Amino acid sequence: MKFDIYLQKTSNLVGENRLLKLFVVLIGVTTVINSFFTYAAMQQQRTVIVPVGMATESFEVQGGTLSDVYVRIMTRYTMGLFSTYTPERVHAQYSELLNMFAASSYPDYKERLTTLADDILSTRTTGVFYIQNIEIKGQAIEVTGIKRQFNKESQSVFDAVVKFTINYEVENGAFRIIKIGESNDKV
Repeated sequence: MKFDIYLQKTSNLVGENRLLKLFVVLIGVTTVINSFFTYAAMQQQRTVIVPVGMATESFEVQGGTLSDVYVRIMTRYTMGLFSTYTPERVHAQYSELLNMFAASSYPDYKERLTTLADDILSTRTTGVFYIQNIEIKGQAIEVTGIKRQFNKESQSVFDAVVKFTINYEVENGAFRIIKIGESNDKV
C-alpha cells in the first residue's frame, strides 16, 4: 500500500511539473508577442504637440517628416529672428538663429550673420518684416512679405516686397536651416 501512495505522489509531481512547464512556455510566448507589438508601436510612434495659445492647431514630428503646421511655425520664428530686429537685440537674435542652422551651413552663416549684425549696429538700422504668404515646396519654403528698414531717426530707408527662400532639412526630428536667400521688388 505504501507503494501505491508513492506512485500517486510521483504521478502528481509529474503532472504538476508538466503544468508548470506549460505556464513557463505560455509566459515566454506572451513575452515574445508583447515585445514584437511594443517594437512595432515604437516604430509608429509620433508626438502630437499642442503649443500654448494654439489649441486649434497641433503639429507632428514623426521620424524624418514634419507636418506643415510645424514648418509654418518654425518659418515664422525664423523670419522673426532674421528680419525683425533692433540694433540692441540683433546680435542676440542672430546668435539664437545660428542654433537653428545645420552643421554644414553653420560656419558660413556665422560669419555672414555676424557681419550683418555689425553693419546693423553701426548704421543703427531697425528692421521689420510682415509675412504675407508662406509656401512649402518640399524641403524649401518661400516666404513673401513686406520688409521695411528705418534709420536711427525713424526715417524709412527701405520698403519693398521681398521673397525669402529657406531651404531646410530634418535632423533627428528637428528643423535645421540649410540656406536663407532673399530677392526683392520695390513697392
